[in-house]
Amino acid sequence: MKPTEAAMRRKRRGLLRKLGSLAGLLQGSYVERFSLCARKGCLCHQGQRHGPRSYLVVYRRKRQRQLYVREAERPAVRRGLRQHEQARKLIAQLTDVNLWLLRLGRLAPQAKALRRREGHHG
Repeated sequence: MKPTEAAMRRKRRGLLRKLGSLAGLLQGSYVERFSLCARKGCLCHQGQRHGPRSYLVVYRRKRQRQLYVREAERPAVRRGLRQHEQARKLIAQLTDVNLWLLRLGRLAPQAKALRRREGHHG
């Protein structure tokens, strides 16, 4: 059975609601690593490295940034990274719906509804 335009618009509204619920979204990578300190007599220099220490790796302005993640923040960071993956999937589904509407020539909202949302009267 072919979907109706109304069903596709409902689906689009639902996808947008889900997308709007991903407030903790983080785009990046989570890494844990062990490290050496500057103290010469520390056991880390004999193989007992410090860690694991957690970092969120992000790219901004064409540069990699590593942000230290405190232990208390680790669950939120992992959740935010999962939300990014959810957002990517939702955007793909939203694109499919909009392509379907575009093929019908119905992607653009009706002019009257658009003017009302933008605050124009007339």
